[in-house]
Amino acid sequence: LYGDGQDPVSGGHWLINSVGFYIYGESSIGSTLLSKIRSGFSVWNSTGADFEYYETSSVANPDVMVFCSYYGNTTWEAITSFGTDSHHYANEYSQVKIQFNQSKLGGYSASKLAGIAGHEAGHALGLAHVKASYDASAIMIPDTETRTATRPSDIEKRAVIEIYGE
Repeated sequence: LYGDGQDPVSGGHWLINSVGFYIYGESSIGSTLLSKIRSGFSVWNSTGADFEYYETSSVANPDVMVFCSYYGNTTWEAITSFGTDSHHYANEYSQVKIQFNQSKLGGYSASKLAGIAGHEAGHALGLAHVKASYDASAIMIPDTETRTATRPSDIEKRAVIEIYGE
């Protein structure tokens, strides 16, 4: 599968082809970041895969819960974590949590924010990090400074199709 295995759950996937995300505390997030989070999810809807992200207005049990807060001087701009429950196998998600660290994001351009949001939404699909030497146009390059992509590369699109079908 696509990625270098740095993500401990790479290869995991949703059992469903329509995954809802909820942005918690929307009113406290700046309009630029909010817009880029939404666009980061939507870029994965055009991969050709039988998969779709949609935004839900209900906080009750969304598939992907998105938080934006001031997490302080950490080493990460955003982070994705995975949860499973007794009804799911280890490689199948029950919920994904994405956290955007507003402490780190304030000085980034709109395109850099879009790349970060798309990158985290890619993790929520089951994609791991890749080295730039493997796919220089990849949104899943782990280094925010090196990554310029705001949309999935052709190889990433094929990976999503491999996971979810056409």
